[in-house]
Amino acid sequence: MLESAGMVLVQALKELKRTSEIFVQLEETFGSVAYVPVKVFLTGATMQMATESVSDLRPIFEEYIAKWRYTNDEVYVLNREQDSSSNGLAVISVMSTEQYFEVAELYTVTFLSIVSQEIETAISWAEKAELVEKDRQGLLKKLQALQSAANKKPSTVKQITERTVYQHASSLRRAFFDALQLAFSVQMNPLAAGPSHAVVVIDPVSFEVQLKVKGKTEHSKDKTIVVDAFTSQHAQPQ
Repeated sequence: MLESAGMVLVQALKELKRTSEIFVQLEETFGSVAYVPVKVFLTGATMQMATESVSDLRPIFEEYIAKWRYTNDEVYVLNREQDSSSNGLAVISVMSTEQYFEVAELYTVTFLSIVSQEIETAISWAEKAELVEKDRQGLLKKLQALQSAANKKPSTVKQITERTVYQHASSLRRAFFDALQLAFSVQMNPLAAGPSHAVVVIDPVSFEVQLKVKGKTEHSKDKTIVVDAFTSQHAQPQ
C-alpha cells in the first residue's frame, strides 16, 4: 500500500509540474530517501531525468545505493544503523538482486553515462559496486558499448538518451497505473463513490484533492501526503 501511495504522489507532482520536488516530498513522507520503495524511486528518478531536473540526483542515487548491502542469502538488506527514522511507516528492508540491478543500471547507464556524460565514472563505479558478478559483467558491457559509441559519434549518445529515458518512462508509467488501481481498489468508501449518471454544471468547478496514507492502527493518525486545489475550466454554453 505504501508503494501505491508513493506512486500516486510522484504522478501527482508530475501533473502539477513540480517534478523537481519529487524527492523532497518522498523524503518527507518516508523519513529517508533510502526508505522509498524501489519502484517509486525508479519512477521518481526517471521522471526527473525526463524533465531535466537532474541537479540533485547524484547525491540522491548515492544515498539510496549506499544504504543497501549484499548478503549471502543473495538479497540486499537495508542498513538502518545510522538512520532509524521512518516516520512510523513499515519500511521494506529487503531488495532482490534484480531490483538492485535496475537501480544500478538507471544510475550508471542513464544518469551518469547518458545524461551527465560521465562514462568513465560509471565504469569505475560498476567495477567496485556490490553487484552479482553476472550483473556486473552485463552492466560493464553496456557501459563499454556506450563509451565506444560516444568515441565514434557524439550525437549517438543523445539519441540513446532519448530512447533510454522513454523506455524507462513507458515501463514505469504502466507500473504507476497498476499501483493507482490497487490504491483505490483496496479500500473504497461507498459514500464517496459519487453519482453514476452525468452531471451538468454551468460555472467552473473547483476541486480539492487530499492524498493520505492510513495509520498503522485504528488509533494512529492518517498522514497527509498531498493537498491541492484546482479549478476545471470547461466550455460555456452558446
